[in-house]
Amino acid sequence: MTQGEIWMLVIAALALISSWIQNQRKQKNEVSFTDVYTRKEEFDEYKETNDRRVEGIRAEILHHLAEQDRQASIHRSSIYRKIDESRVEIERKLDDKHRELDGDIKAMPNQVVTLLKNTGALK
Repeated sequence: MTQGEIWMLVIAALALISSWIQNQRKQKNEVSFTDVYTRKEEFDEYKETNDRRVEGIRAEILHHLAEQDRQASIHRSSIYRKIDESRVEIERKLDDKHRELDGDIKAMPNQVVTLLKNTGALK
């Protein structure tokens, strides 16, 4: 074999390798309709699964918010009840003190006169 023939074999081998690499790249880039259809089905299933998850989470959040609102309502009514009970008790105590002071004020002139008589300032 001459040197020219060896170079021809090397060039032919490189051409074959290059052709084979190009064919492999084309096969990777080629997408058949069945692949697209299969991928669309997979995507639709994935979307439906995610939609169900989102709806489940949304329902859970709404339930949680409703429960929080119910608990807050109970808490508010408890606070208002305590405020009303405290107000009634304070009003009752104020009324008692008012009556006591009213009685003391009415009795005060008699007490002053008695005090003045006992000290000898009045006879």
